[in-house]
Amino acid sequence: MSKFSGDSAIIILAGGQSKRMGTPKSNLPIGEETILQHMLRSLRPLLDTVVVVCASQDKHPADVEEVIWAYDSVGGQGPLHGLQAGLMALPPQVTQTFVSSCDAPLMRPELVSWLLDDFVVGQALVPQISGFPQPLAAVYATSILSIVTEMLENGQRSLRALLNRVDTRWVSENSVREIDPQLLSFENINTPEDYQRVIALFESLSRDVKTQT
Repeated sequence: MSKFSGDSAIIILAGGQSKRMGTPKSNLPIGEETILQHMLRSLRPLLDTVVVVCASQDKHPADVEEVIWAYDSVGGQGPLHGLQAGLMALPPQVTQTFVSSCDAPLMRPELVSWLLDDFVVGQALVPQISGFPQPLAAVYATSILSIVTEMLENGQRSLRALLNRVDTRWVSENSVREIDPQLLSFENINTPEDYQRVIALFESLSRDVKTQT
């Protein structure tokens, strides 16, 4: 995988309240890193520009460097506000961005690269898994900022509603499985039980890598 040019970026949303988890998910340990550190180390080789959206300036995840920090001024109101903050923080030359939440530590860089490569028309490129859209594992044109802002001003906060407003292309589960056969990129952490499941998968994958080497 080669590094993308300056017109591409990644936005990681780390400003959620983590009510079901009970603690900020970005700071949870995975291996010898936090989840956010792990995601950045995995994905940063693809892109020079990375934006991390936090709830406020005093809630930076620990020990994270070389990113653009953005702040969701109305944290806790859903990911559409975070997406707006992330889009506003991007440099002007960026025209497309992959968007993820900070609770997907097994996100495969191969999938991110493939989606960015395939984003040639439309305003959103969104996988569907088990029949459900995955708007936080998708690529967006930065030009959707005006639509996002309009929706928020009208009290709309749904990412799915956004997908109905913009020119969205869908990626089938079968196509995704060609890149990510186990759908690891969609293993999200919302509860302590989810966290334990993802940690077990991570440790299993780490053992497999050590065995192969």
